[in-house]
Amino acid sequence: MIVQGGYNDLQRGSSPAAIMANVEAILARLSARQIRAVLCRFYDQPWDVIARRYGAVFVPGGACYDANYRGFDGLHMNAVGHQVVATRLLPVVQRMLARPQR
Repeated sequence: MIVQGGYNDLQRGSSPAAIMANVEAILARLSARQIRAVLCRFYDQPWDVIARRYGAVFVPGGACYDANYRGFDGLHMNAVGHQVVATRLLPVVQRMLARPQR
């Protein structure tokens, strides 16, 4: 599972603490079900610490988003942007799947 949160939440006025709590809850549920996760950095918060807490792989935000491929709303990526991100994350996911699960 690839987890990146917050853009829609920020637009709705959610606080950074609430966003972090939501992402942490998602990671906790995934970990409890032994579903491996990649956590993308979203904004200046200690996402790497949260990723380690739940056994997720942390990646910098630039790997998970590319503003050069914004869609019609000016925020979310278009199909080409998602392909670019998938290509960037493929080696991360392959390494994650190659290592034994805890």
